[in-house]
Amino acid sequence: MRPALQVLQRVTLLLLAAIAVMTVRKGLESLSSANPSVDQAVAAIPRAIAKAERYRLLNEPQEAESICRDILRVDADNQEVLTMLLLALTDQFGKGQGGGMEQANRVLAKLRGEYERAYYAGVIRERWGKAQLRSGAHHGLASGFFTEAMHWYEKAMASSPAGK
Repeated sequence: MRPALQVLQRVTLLLLAAIAVMTVRKGLESLSSANPSVDQAVAAIPRAIAKAERYRLLNEPQEAESICRDILRVDADNQEVLTMLLLALTDQFGKGQGGGMEQANRVLAKLRGEYERAYYAGVIRERWGKAQLRSGAHHGLASGFFTEAMHWYEKAMASSPAGK
């Protein structure tokens, strides 16, 4: 494929992503206006979650992060959305975007379950270590993050509910 065509396809995808994000935001803003109906809230949040997940799968973590933050303005304790936000943040590690480990750890603190907190603490450290390696950091620095990740995964296994 010619480079110009690839650029055009990428720009088109980004424009479609921006339009979808604006659509989701508009739907969520209407929910936070005066006296939203419960039916509206129940209907809009799952659709927004599905869009955020699609953006993660399309390797557009900034869009997923934005949608998750919009949902959390309406439903601040939504555990599924907090988890997706955490993953969207870690998807951005090493790419010059996002707030790094500190921001991911702030989201991690909002997760309720002991297993989830331990497991995702491991994910944060593992992904941060990989980002350090990609950026050319010394292997010794990255290995410390992998060691921490293994510690957290062990802790998660010890507190794992049946079936996880």
